[in-house]
Formats: sequence, C-alpha cells, structure tokens
Amino acid sequence: MMEKLISQTFQSWLFIGLVNLQKIMIKNINIKSFLIILFACAVTCPSTVFSAQVLFDIRDKDVHTNELFEMGIFLNTKQADLNAIEAEITFPSDLVEIKKINTSSSIVNLWIEQPKHINNKITLSGIMPGGYNGEQGLIGTVTFLAKKDGMGSVFFNKIKVLQNDGKGTAAIVTPSSVSFNVKKLIGTPAPLEVIQDREPPEDFTPYLVQDQDIFEGKWFLVFTTQDKSSGIKHYEVKEGKNPFVIATSPYLLENQDLHKNITIKAVDENGNERVVIIPAEESVNMRTLSIIGILTVVFVLYRILWKKYKKPII
Repeated sequence: MMEKLISQTFQSWLFIGLVNLQKIMIKNINIKSFLIILFACAVTCPSTVFSAQVLFDIRDKDVHTNELFEMGIFLNTKQADLNAIEAEITFPSDLVEIKKINTSSSIVNLWIEQPKHINNKITLSGIMPGGYNGEQGLIGTVTFLAKKDGMGSVFFNKIKVLQNDGKGTAAIVTPSSVSFNVKKLIGTPAPLEVIQDREPPEDFTPYLVQDQDIFEGKWFLVFTTQDKSSGIKHYEVKEGKNPFVIATSPYLLENQDLHKNITIKAVDENGNERVVIIPAEESVNMRTLSIIGILTVVFVLYRILWKKYKKPII
C-alpha cells in the first residue's frame, strides 16, 4: 500500500521541497528528471543491517478517569537515514477516547495520509524529504481522555519504514508497546493547561505542476505548510467562484485552462487560516485569439492610413 501511495505523491512532494529551497515558480516540470538528480545526490544508506525502533512514551502511566493525558510517538533510526513511515496503531477505545492528534512538531512534514483515528485504530503515512537520522524523532502526539478505570495498552498493529536510499528499500523495524493504568477518580480532576493559538499557519507557496505520469498529464496543485502551535487541521481549495472544498496535496484541478483564480486555504486546529492565491492566467487559445485580434486591427489601420495618405502618381 505504501509504495502505491508514494508512487504518485512522493515525486510531487520531493519536487516541492526542492523548489522551496530555490524559491522559484515552476509551471511545467519533468518530475522524473528531478528524481534522477535528487537520488544521484542523496546519501546512500550503509549496507550494514540495522533495526530502527518506533516507540511510545507516556510520562505518567497512572491516570484517573475524566483526565486528559498525552502519548508521544517517536522514531529511533539507529544511525540510519530513513525517509518514510507508515503505521497502524491500536488503542483501547473502551478505556480511552482520542481528543486530539498533534503533528505540529513532527519530523514528518509531508503527509501522504494525515494521522487519523477510526474506532480503535490510528493510521498515518508520511515522508521526510532528505531523510532523518536521530534517536528521538517525534512523529506525533496523541491526547487521550480516560473514560473508565482499567489496564490498557497501545501497540503497533502494522509498521513500515523506508530507507533514504532512493530505492524505497524497507528497513527492519522493532515496534514497541506501552501500558497504562486508569484509576477511578476521587474528587475533581485538575484542569489541563490550554495553549492559546492565535497565529495562522506559516506562509507557503503552492505550485502548478503538470507531468505525463501523474493524473494523465493534467494540471494539479502541490502545497504544504506547517503550524507550530496547534498543527494543521486541513486544506481547502477554491477555483474561481466555486465554493471551497476540502483538499489534500496533490490536488487535481477541475479547471485545466487555468483561467480562473485558484485559492488555497490552510486551517489549523484552532481555526486560524492562511490564504494564498494563484492569479488566473489566459489559456493558450485566448492568448492566440488576442494576438490574432491585435494583428488584425494593426493591419486594418495600416490599410486605412495607406489609402488616406497615398500620393497619386503623375
């Protein structure tokens, strides 16, 4: 599944990371060529066998009912360069309820699938362009609400990590689990500190991209940004006067003529917004007609003036 998802999105995500460093606008790009250059310059992982670790961390494993507590998810690469992760996590939904998943400080800054939870499962899939090598790379933080007393555990149901070798080679991973104890509360729970976030997500530059291997050669958008306080909740895209729609990158455009304004909105978990607009452009047909019209007017004026000022031959 991970390779299939990356096959279309990995190229465009790496492309935007490279272009952001150059600070240029590109409207038509051969992504294959960029990948060849990028992978040729990438640092190849050593051939020695290693085993990365994906860890959970709960500071206080003894909690009370009706209390909130946090669990961090970390990656230890064991001195190897890794650049992608996919995971499915199981938690005891009868004991706890997920209130929030925060990725604002995550080492994964290009998400194929933003962390989400359904029933008792958390799923996520993302990329670390350029690779990550470290002992305690934060993937995300989950805030739980303890609902009833009892012993519970969180563990990886599925986990896959890829090496930063330009080939998508799977790395050996040692998953972990964590247990906690929910006790029945006696008295009133202490209030959780609330972080006030009034800042919008960071400014960003979306890109119009066209490649024959993606979306059948049609125009699409590539965009990403970060919010260091509460994290990005979602993106919205608006083409012309059409209403905003929830979108993920890469986003296939409905208007392939590019003659309408394109508005991209990044919304954080507290509702703060960052809006960026790509101005409309004239389509090729419209430009051609405009040029023909201008030439026609010039020709007619020339003929009128030529007849008016032409001197008779004696």
